[in-house]
Amino acid sequence: GYCTPFLLAFEDHLKQKKPTAWSQVQAVDFVVDILFVIDIFVQFCTTYEDNKGNTVDTHAKIAWHYIKSWFCLDVVSCLPGLIFRDSAEGGGPLLENVKLSRVGKLGRLFKVLKILKMLKLVRLLRMFHRFDKLLENVLKRDKYMATSSRGWVLFRFLAGAMIFAHIAGCMWWVTGEFSEGLDNPEICCGADADVLCVGIVVQENDCVSWITSGNYYDSSLLHRYITALYWSVTTLTTVGYGDISGGTTLEKIYSILMMICGVLGYSTV
Repeated sequence: GYCTPFLLAFEDHLKQKKPTAWSQVQAVDFVVDILFVIDIFVQFCTTYEDNKGNTVDTHAKIAWHYIKSWFCLDVVSCLPGLIFRDSAEGGGPLLENVKLSRVGKLGRLFKVLKILKMLKLVRLLRMFHRFDKLLENVLKRDKYMATSSRGWVLFRFLAGAMIFAHIAGCMWWVTGEFSEGLDNPEICCGADADVLCVGIVVQENDCVSWITSGNYYDSSLLHRYITALYWSVTTLTTVGYGDISGGTTLEKIYSILMMICGVLGYSTV
């Protein structure tokens, strides 16, 4: 839950500045992808409970139930990691001759395909849900575990909030990179604007992502991550100091969605 969004957001920096560390991380990530693929086959042999609470152990019914529910999502979450895998020098098995990541719109499409790796988090949520139900049943059996049960609820909320803030921050960086050059200069800046930046006509940093306007491309990996995390925490808590804000249309849409998520999250506590 921590590594997938982090690698998606900052892989370019790792490949350029720390190629050895990137290769090691890629090896670990590849092992995780293989484990997820193995889990797909395991799901075809895992029993489930029907609507009446009866355990279904027939292989044909188990397979059909899995195909109708989570099979497609599980497959899609594994494919980007196995097919579009980059080396430290850049380029995976399908990108050996054509560097999609360096060619305008194709590079943006490549980024979208890699975002599908975030679907792994859905599978992790399912695993955590099963574990949570198991732990809840254990705590209910002993009346002396009531205090531990309340402590577990608090820990679960805090851990969930921190993980969501981490994911939102990493995706904020991804949104900034992805939105570079998407906006129409005449919409953002006016047809008469005469200042060029990153190939786009700009005026007072309009049409430019928050990364470019703040010169964060020259920052260290730690500073990039802390800045993105800082934005996500201030936005999700609806504080919003305004020192970091979206400049492109896509960034503004993402900011709106995160503020709505923050309001909904805290209103249900």
